[in-house]
Amino acid sequence: MAGLATATMGVGLTAFTASPALAATSGIKAVSITPTNTATSTGAVFTDNTATGANAGCQLYTIKATDGNGTNVSGTINVILKPTSGVDSEFCSDSTGTETVISNGGGAGADVGNPGAPDQATFAETGAFVIGVTEEEGTSTALTATGSIAITAYADNVTANNQVDTNEPKGTATDNLVASPTNSADKGQNEITDTLQSSPASTTGTAGVGTEDFTVTTLHGTALVAGADVDYQVTSSQGNVIDHGTCSFTLNGDASGGAADGTTTCTVDNPATLTSGVGSPQSGPYTVTFFTPHPSCDAGSTAFVAGCDASTTSTLNEVRTPRASIFPIGGGPWPISISTYGATDAFPPVSAIQSSSSSVRSVMWM
Repeated sequence: MAGLATATMGVGLTAFTASPALAATSGIKAVSITPTNTATSTGAVFTDNTATGANAGCQLYTIKATDGNGTNVSGTINVILKPTSGVDSEFCSDSTGTETVISNGGGAGADVGNPGAPDQATFAETGAFVIGVTEEEGTSTALTATGSIAITAYADNVTANNQVDTNEPKGTATDNLVASPTNSADKGQNEITDTLQSSPASTTGTAGVGTEDFTVTTLHGTALVAGADVDYQVTSSQGNVIDHGTCSFTLNGDASGGAADGTTTCTVDNPATLTSGVGSPQSGPYTVTFFTPHPSCDAGSTAFVAGCDASTTSTLNEVRTPRASIFPIGGGPWPISISTYGATDAFPPVSAIQSSSSSVRSVMWM
């Protein structure tokens, strides 16, 4: 970015000369950005293009430009990052869009900027694309400043001045930078997760057969948290913990091929009903507790720690395994259709008739 011609712009932006090859934007009537409300921990290790913590330090957003019919269209989208005081916002390299930098907060390179100063870039794209947003961590391995980064994606198709004007289509989002009590082991996203949601809230399975899937969302208040770990434990109606496991971390937007940001799928075995033997009695309904461990207070426990770990519950009802119906083979009379048309009287053979002086017993004859 160094060496590009610059010009002074409004709102404290330093503008770089834009390429004349950028696509026209006149066909763009609406711009959307999702998710719209996210949270990133100061303990989230900044990672580009890795699965560590679901790229927790680089929050991803999907941007779409559409025409008047809601159809994705190609064109140039401007994206502005406006941080609060003390926050040095940056585009991180997990962006899939073709980025042309307009401003990087007054700094000379991607990793140098003025905290609190906006950044802006254009993306010439066909259809939806992904941008990554982070706080520049400097020499630290983790993010440090608290605050927020306001994100605006817009089509500069009215005034073409690299500023958002009233009649230009736009979408907005906010990434909240939240203080974490620990920066260790890339668990900052776990620490700021204070709310979990699970769906379905209640479901029914067959006792001891197959599995049930639940979708779990991690949040800080109402802001989605990507890269938080989710575990689960199953408690029987007798109050015993009979199963536990790991669901993996919650996803980061389009990083997983379009999956919803801040969610993960938990697959839970249907417990067997036990009426005798080891572990009995065991029956439902079962309580499935989904939780995000907080290393700062759970001492590394793999079990759910009430009052420390963020959690939510769903109910897993059971139906008994259906018993197989047993039909005897042989030994019973077969249905016979008999026509009596043109029939004459028929008599059983003498051998089929038994008699005695004391009784007469008829024997079935076919």
